[in-house]
Amino acid sequence: MDPTNHRLVVGREALPDRGSIGQTTAMVGVRRTLSMVSDTATSWQWTVIRRPGDSRAQLSSSTTKNPTFTPDKAGRYQFSVRASRSNVMSITTVTLGATASIRHRAAGR
Repeated sequence: MDPTNHRLVVGREALPDRGSIGQTTAMVGVRRTLSMVSDTATSWQWTVIRRPGDSRAQLSSSTTKNPTFTPDKAGRYQFSVRASRSNVMSITTVTLGATASIRHRAAGR
């Protein structure tokens, strides 16, 4: 019971599964693989929740354990993953910072 407002708070068990990415930075045009730490979930729902305004980059799949992503613009990308098994789940976010490639920088001079 929450003593400040007299409501019951119900907690749920969470899976230990967490979203991850090997390197948190990448150059534009370089494919990265998103993955899961732990291996107890049986389904996954990945979503791009933040990207540079003019980006059109998409995940290779939103429902696989290890989708790939290739940033198309420099900036910050953020992903949410909901991992679940039966009625137990976890929700985590993963952030990727993309920098302009050498080829893109040279063209912009």
